[in-house]
Amino acid sequence: FPSHDSLAGKFVALYGFEELFQTLPEDIKQLPITNKSKENIALDVPDSLGRFTNLEALLLQNIVKTLPNSIGNLKNLNFVSLNKNPELDSLPESIADLPNLTFINLQNSNPNLRIPDRLKEKMVDEGNGFWYIE
Repeated sequence: FPSHDSLAGKFVALYGFEELFQTLPEDIKQLPITNKSKENIALDVPDSLGRFTNLEALLLQNIVKTLPNSIGNLKNLNFVSLNKNPELDSLPESIADLPNLTFINLQNSNPNLRIPDRLKEKMVDEGNGFWYIE
């Protein structure tokens, strides 16, 4: 799986997240997808995200509009980077249930992004869109 290059981003732009997620093995530990094009792409991440239960790092840059509640199934997730997603308007409530989540990067995303209160209570705002969970 190509990490940090635009192939995954191009695939997602052409076929959508659902098709990409169907092609990935369930035991992946990292999922980096970056839209490096000049096009504004904002997609809904499908519920099938929740099948990657070994996922430790989720990096979705310049490509996300919504995240599913199934993100709460990713009990091993400890790093979430959602930078440059201006159309992302909220994080799902279930993200507050992730036992190993330690870091969220929301840099250059929607400044009015709604973060669940239960998650806010656990987080320290490091500034500039970086959040650390105590």
